[in-house]
Amino acid sequence: MKQSRKTKLSNFLYTVLATVKKVVVLQKPNTYRMETKKCTKCKTEKPNNEDYFHLDSRKVKLGHNIVLAAACKSCKNVQKKITGKKRRAKIAEEFGTVYKFRKLNDPYFLDKCNEREKRYSVKKLERNKKYRKEKKPYILEADKIRAKKNKTEVEEITDYYVARLIYRNDKSTPIKEILKNKEFIELYILNLKIKRLCRQ
Repeated sequence: MKQSRKTKLSNFLYTVLATVKKVVVLQKPNTYRMETKKCTKCKTEKPNNEDYFHLDSRKVKLGHNIVLAAACKSCKNVQKKITGKKRRAKIAEEFGTVYKFRKLNDPYFLDKCNEREKRYSVKKLERNKKYRKEKKPYILEADKIRAKKNKTEVEEITDYYVARLIYRNDKSTPIKEILKNKEFIELYILNLKIKRLCRQ
């Protein structure tokens, strides 16, 4: 079916308007009418260019002539610091740290952290192996002290030893929090003693 002259003209005008709009949206003008501009925050006159004022992306996308932000760069940067600090404080109240918050909410960041931890653990293991092979006197002495300490911990069943065992099985609660729960530790010690008696 042939298109009428009117339809062709309307289609042509529509394409022209679309391209003009596209140019306005994408091209950010580099020249400005005013030589100087007053910052709305600090009320100081500054040169009207990108060295002193950030480009306002919202206005550029809408096709406005005014493309520079109302506040100067220094005022905007100060405001960014304040808002960032407030945001971090809010996250800290709810989650503890920004790191924990990102680990909970950002799966990509969590994967990145896990990869980094794996790389670090492998590197640490290799370094320790190399370090142990040297067999320096102070290393051997430290090993003896550690073995003795571990033996006393196992025989006496200290609170810290029990807390470490619990944490090894369930890492959701930190050792410091486990140590606070004295009744639970006492029950765990009794359970361990019964197990050891049964093995004898």
